[in-house]
Amino acid sequence: MVQPYPTSAQMPSAERPSVPASLRNAVKLMYAGAAAEIIHVILFIVTESSTRTAYAHKHPRLSASKITTGAHSLVFSGAIGAVIGAALFIWIALMCLRGRNWARITGTVFFGVGVLGALLELAVAVSAVDKVWDIVIVLIGLGAVILLWQGTSSEYFNRSGSPQA
Repeated sequence: MVQPYPTSAQMPSAERPSVPASLRNAVKLMYAGAAAEIIHVILFIVTESSTRTAYAHKHPRLSASKITTGAHSLVFSGAIGAVIGAALFIWIALMCLRGRNWARITGTVFFGVGVLGALLELAVAVSAVDKVWDIVIVLIGLGAVILLWQGTSSEYFNRSGSPQA
């Protein structure tokens, strides 16, 4: 005998734990990081002439055409990287709010990659403003990572069950 699938019974809803202040503040910092990355896009564009000058000083034997091409390449790649950084900040923030522990781990790895990128940019011929702004973004990321790994945040990730999807 086949029993029909019960349609009227509802599964009890699993109550999600409340988001602790440490995680809320980490998410706010990640949103600030996304905004800082968008500002960085604007700074790359606005300071293009300073980047060209820095590039010319670093490569004095290049022709004006090659200096312009090199500076434009740096500005373009920096702006694309900043847009990607903004998207990653937002994505990780949203996933952390959902209690996804993998997002906390991934965000920490992205922070490490961001630190390496900022160190690389210190060696590249871009404007001083861009270099300083990179440090600002790294400090925002550092604050978010510290808050993500505080005890209250860890408890939230553990209680949320950290579903895979």
